[in-house]
Amino acid sequence: IISLGVRRIYPHRDLDEYYKLLKNARSIDITGYSLRGFFQSHENTIIELSKRKGFRLRIVMVDPKSESSRSREVVEDGRITGQFELGYNKILKNFGSLNGVELYTIPFALSTMIFRIDNIMYVGPHFVKEASKTSLTFKLDSSGPAFQQFQDEFEALIQKGKRIPLDTANPSDSKLD
Repeated sequence: IISLGVRRIYPHRDLDEYYKLLKNARSIDITGYSLRGFFQSHENTIIELSKRKGFRLRIVMVDPKSESSRSREVVEDGRITGQFELGYNKILKNFGSLNGVELYTIPFALSTMIFRIDNIMYVGPHFVKEASKTSLTFKLDSSGPAFQQFQDEFEALIQKGKRIPLDTANPSDSKLD
């Protein structure tokens, strides 16, 4: 496991160590459905990081109007609450004008959460019957092949995704397919 680059396995998603790593991050990739926890925990940090030259944040979200997103919202919240679309709109509104931020949507389900902060990556499954915040999370470093395999998956999601223009602070101006 160590030779693959797996450094640790956690029983949940929201980890205290994210804060330390994000503080000085230059490059971040993240996938999600609503990214509520990410937004609530790290909004101010992302705003500050975006002021730095060379900062890059790439976000891949499942289109909140897609059937995949609606199905996942039922798993996460017990019913369709509109929170996934609200999360998308918050990301669009609050990160849309920031330097170095790119947002992509995909119309299909995510099998895996990917959260890369520079050369450290956290990955974990999206189980069918369990909220993602309670799912296992694997910490990977760039020394092993697991890191590159998940980075390649992230790049494939971007290639299959639709880039959303972020030059507006009004989420209703960005049309979702």
